[in-house]
Amino acid sequence: HLLLLILAVLFAPLMTKAQNSCEITELPYFNDFENEPHYQIGGTSQSDAFPQCWVRINDGTSNRFYPYISNESDVVINGNKSMGFYHSNYDNRPRNEYAVLPPIDSNIYHSITGLHLSFYAKSSRLSAPFPMFIVGVMVNYTDTLTFVPVDTVYLTNTATLYSVSFANYTGSGKYIAIRCPRVPSTFSAMLDDVYLTNQWCEPPANWRATATHEEVTLNWDGNGGSSFTVVLNNNTVTGVTETFYTFVSLNESTAFEYTVASECGGTISPWL
Repeated sequence: HLLLLILAVLFAPLMTKAQNSCEITELPYFNDFENEPHYQIGGTSQSDAFPQCWVRINDGTSNRFYPYISNESDVVINGNKSMGFYHSNYDNRPRNEYAVLPPIDSNIYHSITGLHLSFYAKSSRLSAPFPMFIVGVMVNYTDTLTFVPVDTVYLTNTATLYSVSFANYTGSGKYIAIRCPRVPSTFSAMLDDVYLTNQWCEPPANWRATATHEEVTLNWDGNGGSSFTVVLNNNTVTGVTETFYTFVSLNESTAFEYTVASECGGTISPWL
């Protein structure tokens, strides 16, 4: 009986613990991981480098600290930190890694069907088989058998904004989870800018920029939108009704960061 107990402990999925006080009570919810602890040699461990109120599930007997928050350049998508998943084909390595968001407060949001999740993601793979994120919902975060898939996105080595609607979900779960299964290859997968809302606004597409000596012109496809917010470093312009905008009188030899979002009444889309 002791041997069976030891085996059960060894092969049980490793989980972090959800906190009852961590329910999502207000939307939109956003986490870009910039304020979360990240792995540092001699500092924060990989096991502790994980967002507060999220749940990590890993069914391996080795490398059980994946996924974790990293600031390594090959992991980061936007900003200075991203969440990294890793898979290889060794028998003791995980077959599934999960990142589970904080639970939805069912007293406020009675159904997940009206919610929409978006995130940036990419992988290290340059060719098939491409890694995937399976987005789903769990009734019980301690039981992966309660995970119900809602949508699957396939990751390339280009950071891409993905979105998932829960309109077709018919269950009673309140834990939205992102599952990264093993595929027949070694790969890393990265996650960033997780955004959950009940007022979805379609973001622009095909973001482009051109620069001259003192000007930067930003162009994008409206994707059905009619009004936009444009940001260039600390310069923010709202109510742009064209699908382009030119910032003038800029300093030469200066690095700029830029982004754009659609405006939908009192809310905005995820940033492109």
